[in-house]
Amino acid sequence: MNRRIIVLSLLPLFFIFILLWAKFIYSYLSPTIAVCPDVMIVEGWNPDQTLDEAVQAFWHNHYKYIVTTGFPETKGFCMGSQGRLVLDIREAEKESGKKIISDVDSILSVKITLRGTKAGNEYAHFKLFAGTTIIGEAYTTRRKQTLIFRHKMPHDFSTMTIEFDNDTYSAFRDRNLYVFSLSVNNITFPVNNEAFKYYTRLSGQYIFSRQAGKTLAHETAQRLTRKGIPDSLIIPVGSFTKHKSRTYTTATDVMKWSEAHPEYHIESLTIFTSGIHARRSFLSFNKVFVQDNIPVGVVSCKDNDIGSDNWWKSFNGIREVIYETAGVIYIMFIGKE
Repeated sequence: MNRRIIVLSLLPLFFIFILLWAKFIYSYLSPTIAVCPDVMIVEGWNPDQTLDEAVQAFWHNHYKYIVTTGFPETKGFCMGSQGRLVLDIREAEKESGKKIISDVDSILSVKITLRGTKAGNEYAHFKLFAGTTIIGEAYTTRRKQTLIFRHKMPHDFSTMTIEFDNDTYSAFRDRNLYVFSLSVNNITFPVNNEAFKYYTRLSGQYIFSRQAGKTLAHETAQRLTRKGIPDSLIIPVGSFTKHKSRTYTTATDVMKWSEAHPEYHIESLTIFTSGIHARRSFLSFNKVFVQDNIPVGVVSCKDNDIGSDNWWKSFNGIREVIYETAGVIYIMFIGKE
């Protein structure tokens, strides 16, 4: 009986805690903390709207240079909207040092490793083209799989194209296509390869979006260059081996880079990131750079998908807030050196 009374008495406190957490958690996870502008950090996974804010701030506040961070896309190249992922055959041949296409009368063999997510009771669907010739199409599953397509070698083609053609989303589901690699005549190209270019579909036209790179740090450096930042002012610092957490690893890798290059003197760091990831990024970089007395700031850029007024209305929003909350707790209490 006593235990039951204790539980019943604690229930109101639990509900009060949940209400307070729901009311204040978004603003806590997405702070903007100002320091004197010096060096800008741009996390490589961020969407274009975050990069646009970073570019504007870079010129307006006279930052010295930008350091981009990120890992290889080990979870697959995410095609989050209808578009095309295009492999340039000539660049791929230069990359591999091998002749991919020889006899036009032979059989073209293509293997593609990919997976998809489900929305509207349907998984991502794609078409595969050699030049303008369609050589296959299929629906994906939630598991990563390798599909094989064979076709008589088309004449005069210089690209292989993966077209994602049934993108959609709902309040609780988002249909995406994730591509891991493409193999042409037994020569395999992971998507972390600059021979791949991604085009999004807008108003019936395919618009160049970004070029793949060996890490998201390198890919985002290219994206910033296309937005007008001179490449001499962008330094990609890629990460390859996770230590404790991906964000914490990128912070330690930036520190190691700065120690190896003292000529790039850092007086302060300002991280540009998207929405509710800001608190975790701030804590990670602050934990790493506090020993060198380097002030760390952060700018939480607008997240078009999850906002303070709607995050609890979708499964994805609730999941992301809980995930970031757990990440902050990890960095605060477990992630110490």
